[in-house]
Amino acid sequence: HNQIVRLNARRVSRGVSLQLATNTEIADGSIDADVAPAWDGGGTSYGVLIGLAGDTSIHGLELGSATTREAIRIAGRDSQTCATEMTDSAGTAITGNNLHATIAGVHLFRELGDPGAPTNVTVSCNTISTSLDGVLVDELNAATSPVLVTRNDISGNSAGVRNLGALTVDANGNWWGHSSGPSGAGSGSGDAVLGAVDFLSYLQNFAVLDAD
Repeated sequence: HNQIVRLNARRVSRGVSLQLATNTEIADGSIDADVAPAWDGGGTSYGVLIGLAGDTSIHGLELGSATTREAIRIAGRDSQTCATEMTDSAGTAITGNNLHATIAGVHLFRELGDPGAPTNVTVSCNTISTSLDGVLVDELNAATSPVLVTRNDISGNSAGVRNLGALTVDANGNWWGHSSGPSGAGSGSGDAVLGAVDFLSYLQNFAVLDAD
């Protein structure tokens, strides 16, 4: 069991980066990620970057700032890596965090041609705000990549959940910033849901209040 706890990181392009790790807990603290010219030409910054890992728990963190591109990115094995020990980043639980970034609060990442993907991801009991996309889901391996987004406060984002893939994302039971539910594919006035997203059951008040 690996533990990375009580973090306090500022002006780093990658607060925590995992590669070929299993059974890791990242918890308690804050990460303010910033772009750096030495990394990808200064175009990216991540609070937590899961490059390829299994059974990861991320909880109790304050992640993001006006210069953080993505608070959390999770990816599987890409088409350029030589690693053979793992293919998917399986079993990630993102719980009880405050996430805000310029591009995405949570990005489940997979490029065309990548053999691996994030799988069995749960995003619950988080506050996800002020991002272009609260939760951004790429085209994943539909048969093996269930995604559950539930009991979160999702508000102030251009899109609350944007799904670019064919796999339906289960996003029931969230607060979308308005009692009428999400906009976009929904008929409400809250954050938009876009793409294949199941959202018919939604909270009419903050998730933290409904959980009491």
